[in-house]
Amino acid sequence: MLLADAAHRARMATDADDLARSHAESDLTAALDAALEYPDDVAEVRSVPSGAELLDELDAAIRRVELSRRFLNDAVRACRQVRGQRAARWFWLAGRTALPNSWEMDDTPPRGLSPR
Repeated sequence: MLLADAAHRARMATDADDLARSHAESDLTAALDAALEYPDDVAEVRSVPSGAELLDELDAAIRRVELSRRFLNDAVRACRQVRGQRAARWFWLAGRTALPNSWEMDDTPPRGLSPR
């Protein structure tokens, strides 16, 4: 039930409140980690019909989230570096656009899932 509640709150979190969304997504990660903490828990899920497919989808989604967050944070870092250059400031190359923000959340995979 805890996992379902965390998943629901993460899905309902809006982009308008980044802090609440970040907390909801980190809570979902913690709930997944608690539910799949041990390899025996994962083996039990794999033993049910379509359990293996669900775990494979979950593993792929976890990897996509991890890569997406890294790519976003790298792009934010590069943008801030370029906008900090003298020519970009002198010629107002960014206009009045706000600086982008990095996205921080706990995206570590559950301990029970085997690393690839």
